[in-house]
Amino acid sequence: MRWGLVPLLAALFLLTGCLELWGGASSSQSSATVTYSSAGDASVALANLRASIPAVEAWYADHGTYAGMAVDKLRTQYDYGIALDLKIVRATKKAYCVESTVAGETWSYVGPARGLAPGRC
Repeated sequence: MRWGLVPLLAALFLLTGCLELWGGASSSQSSATVTYSSAGDASVALANLRASIPAVEAWYADHGTYAGMAVDKLRTQYDYGIALDLKIVRATKKAYCVESTVAGETWSYVGPARGLAPGRC
């Protein structure tokens, strides 16, 4: 009889640790409010840019130029997940600049080879 309780006690011990996975809150998190800092906003802007580059390069592979590229075309033809805040500032035959602004934090990507930089194009 005593050995039958061991698995039951072990299960109870383990399951209480999984409470957060099931949507429960621990005592230290009962009324937490999520706030975003400017560092978080910059991270989102960077992620938006990084996620858009494959679609931009696919556009170039298909058209032989970056000219004519637009966010709505990239979203419908290549990747619907491209962020709506993405802005194509410049798109010429051989180069482009895209930027993303999230809550006042702006980052840009000058391609195809100059890379990510804080600020506008």
